[in-house]
Amino acid sequence: MLSLFCCIVAVGLLLFQFQYTYGVNTGNDHIALEKILGKYWSWWTNSPEDQPEKNPKCSMGIDNEDSFVFYLNSFDAGDLAYNCTDEPIPKGYSIMFPILSSLCSQGDKGLYTKPFQEIRDCALDLDRGKVKGIVFLDGKLIVNMTKDNGNGIDMKPKSANNLTQNKYYKEIFPSDFVNLLASSNTTLANNWEKPEEFEKSAVYYKGVEHCECVIIDTSDLNPGTHKLKYIVDSVGDQSSINAADKGWEFMSNATYQFVTQ
Repeated sequence: MLSLFCCIVAVGLLLFQFQYTYGVNTGNDHIALEKILGKYWSWWTNSPEDQPEKNPKCSMGIDNEDSFVFYLNSFDAGDLAYNCTDEPIPKGYSIMFPILSSLCSQGDKGLYTKPFQEIRDCALDLDRGKVKGIVFLDGKLIVNMTKDNGNGIDMKPKSANNLTQNKYYKEIFPSDFVNLLASSNTTLANNWEKPEEFEKSAVYYKGVEHCECVIIDTSDLNPGTHKLKYIVDSVGDQSSINAADKGWEFMSNATYQFVTQ
């Protein structure tokens, strides 16, 4: 009886720890993060005012339901600096941003209503190749990762280079569909099979995503002003499933100033 009680207490502590760390009411770390990444992409692809070409003072999305703050997807974005000190981050919120991330959905051209496996292959293909991510928080190196995803499609969770998931770096690997918002504010104008479906009223498509993500729990930070810097260096060869995708090579450097309460 005592051992059973101890097990129940231990499980309860794990659930509490996850809920406290990530602000979500679930005991499944990975599934919860998949859903939050879906929210990230729903913000990033429907907020034209936050895109780098608009030169915003601060590019930031806020998810009050799950206590997350979203920062720039720096894919091929060059050197950017944001001052987000006018809107302090509430205590207990977590900051999420991708080193490299992708999504495909049942609303995409050529993938309309396609099954999970095809859309999953599309998403993994988009994160093929090599990626290096370096992250500094208040001048301290907190992430220094290098990963080779090969052709992407054959990638397995945490298998490439046997990369360790640490306190800040998390690979969010697809296991199921998530909901991805499409609206008249889409920043992916050429991406959709039937844009007329959401021109008047936003819709959610079933989507699949992958992410080499960084998550920072602001509960670990002292109240006040902080500086975050992340450098991403990525090379992707020509796609094996999309002849039009010739690959990429870029280095981006993003800097954020922010305030925690």
